[in-house]
Amino acid sequence: MDYPQLKKKILIADDEQDVIMILGRILSSGYDLETHSNSNSVHDRLFNPIHKSRESLGLDMLILDNSMGGDHKGADLAGKAVLVYPSLPILVTSGEDIAHDYPHIVQAGVKIYRKPYDLVYLKGVIKELLHGEKQ
Repeated sequence: MDYPQLKKKILIADDEQDVIMILGRILSSGYDLETHSNSNSVHDRLFNPIHKSRESLGLDMLILDNSMGGDHKGADLAGKAVLVYPSLPILVTSGEDIAHDYPHIVQAGVKIYRKPYDLVYLKGVIKELLHGEKQ
């Protein structure tokens, strides 16, 4: 029996509601989205002891703004997440050039995307990370 393919689920974290709205608009037709506006809620979601694997986490990708509200930088959350969920694609966005500050996450496969968004390019990056399809 063939089952319909479920949509992949992306967690988007950004404190700017306009950014969440825009990303939601370009991604909602192809993906299920979970949004957060505070790094503390993202931390609690990702590192809840109930989640022992990527499968129990129920997410296929993370998109984390580096400078959202809360106690954690997006890149710091990405660094911790890549250790716990090494096969989970992670994209960190920032208005600043932060790659030189976080070489360990870049080496671990985390993508860093500098704002402002080129929505067509960003959608291609997301598709590549999730499906391995170069744009």
